[in-house]
Amino acid sequence: MDELAVKYTGKVYAEHHPESYAVLPELVTVHVTPERIASRFL
Repeated sequence: MDELAVKYTGKVYAEHHPESYAVLPELVTVHVTPERIASRFL
């Protein structure tokens, strides 16, 4: 979330929206990538 916030606003999310950030639970970022591609469709 912070990566996108910095990209678009120049600030981390907590700096740009401190009131919203205060009530958020702890966030976890998960990146999912395939180990191999079984087939490709054109």
